[in-house]
Amino acid sequence: LAACAAAGVEVWTSTAFTDLVVKHGRVVAVRANRQGEDVEIAVPAGVLLASGGFEHNVAMRQQWQAPVVQHDDWTLGVPGNTGDGIAAGIKAGAATDLLEDCWWAPGFLRPDGRPSFLLWERAAPMGIIVDQQGRRWVNEGTPYNTFGHEMLAAQERGIPCIPSWYVFDQHALDAYGFGGLRPGADPSEWVSDGVLHRADSIDGLAALIGAEALVESVDRWNVMAEKGIDEDFGRGDDGSYERQLLSVFQRYPGIPGPHEWPNPSLAPLARGPFYAGQVVLSDLGTKGGLVCNEDGRVLREDGSPIEGLYACGNTMASMMGHAYPGPGACITPAMAFGFLAADDMAGRT
Repeated sequence: LAACAAAGVEVWTSTAFTDLVVKHGRVVAVRANRQGEDVEIAVPAGVLLASGGFEHNVAMRQQWQAPVVQHDDWTLGVPGNTGDGIAAGIKAGAATDLLEDCWWAPGFLRPDGRPSFLLWERAAPMGIIVDQQGRRWVNEGTPYNTFGHEMLAAQERGIPCIPSWYVFDQHALDAYGFGGLRPGADPSEWVSDGVLHRADSIDGLAALIGAEALVESVDRWNVMAEKGIDEDFGRGDDGSYERQLLSVFQRYPGIPGPHEWPNPSLAPLARGPFYAGQVVLSDLGTKGGLVCNEDGRVLREDGSPIEGLYACGNTMASMMGHAYPGPGACITPAMAFGFLAADDMAGRT
């Protein structure tokens, strides 16, 4: 914002983009509503669409995405991301890609109904993720975008995993926290609100959540934890993401980690009370959008550019495809292609 001000850019707040103006195949203006008044703004150099994805546009999600995520109840994206730029680009003739995909993230619904991002706590050594019947179906430490793809694939195979249950003991809660609860926090309010289930035994917890296979799953997990080998899903194998993550985290002062166990990613669920919270398929935003070239120019289905139209960020179909190489995979291309688009516009003016 400071850079814009220094460059003499006038910033309009309370102004909603409504449409592109296209004449003879070229974008020549944008329409907007500024504080209740319709305005049209000429764009002689072009327009860069950088309005995010469509995670909060239920109609668009219903059109392109899997049935289990055809709503915006679980998304972590900002409320203003309603796909306006993508819809305008499609209307102008743009090609699209990856509209079925998102930047996936396992989530937990807090008492206020909003999701928390389950980042590292879902790989706490004394915690497992099970389906609605109480059976493990995934390596809990799988990187979050891949976790989402595996969740969708498992559901497609008939595994009732959306939502799943994250089952953990008091040691896990004290050491790692959960879903926005800080380590050592009192979860009683969340238990009273019904978003967390608590019982003194695994048998009691299984009865509370209706997961008849949970006792068997926990028994098997505890045996594997004593061996230090996850024979089912390879959690905590040498060099794995979750093992590195937890090994680093457990070296922080004051964090009581399961250091007595042979694998830092595996520890028995042994210290009651025991807890279960639902794991839903959240997202950080949609990743499908308008197909662009290396300069951020929006392309038609035949590969020709729409003159004067550019896109970046989640308005642009991700250059990452279905992958998520690591943190920053959204914002870094947005910055890069925003620069490339502006540079290309300047060269054509």
